[in-house]
Amino acid sequence: MKLPFSIKANITLEDYLKLSDYYKSKIKTFLISGTLVLIVSAAHFYNGLKTGSLTSNIVITLLTWGTFGLILWYTYHKQKKQLVQNYKQYMDECEDKELTFTEENVFITTTNTEFTAKWSTFSKIEEKEDLICLYNNQNQAHVIPKRCFDQKEEIDSFLSWVSLKLKQ
Repeated sequence: MKLPFSIKANITLEDYLKLSDYYKSKIKTFLISGTLVLIVSAAHFYNGLKTGSLTSNIVITLLTWGTFGLILWYTYHKQKKQLVQNYKQYMDECEDKELTFTEENVFITTTNTEFTAKWSTFSKIEEKEDLICLYNNQNQAHVIPKRCFDQKEEIDSFLSWVSLKLKQ
């Protein structure tokens, strides 16, 4: 990898949503809620078969599924609204930034700030589906969208080189 190596990164709302594991939490909520609703519905339906009041239990089952759907819809939109508010609040951190990598340091430049970080500042690099995260600590990372690279080989080379730097 030819040094210094620079990347200009801009984090979008879509990147932020992917980074915050928004989609994973949505699926997890759906599966847990769906399982509970299924259990309650099955119990009502079974009870209707035993007692002979099948019609009333079908109504109860439909009401249960309707309630589940409304709760899921509300939760989904509330989470999304909260994430959009967080993105707007922390938009300065998501502004255009340039990261320049050298053997000794990483130079990070935004419209308002410039700072230098030694490699020892970083704890790990993680590749996600569309993003690369260079972590300062367990919860804070510099995010680089993969679209900043021209080719897949550049991404692989970058990940390998940074991984080696982090081991030193």
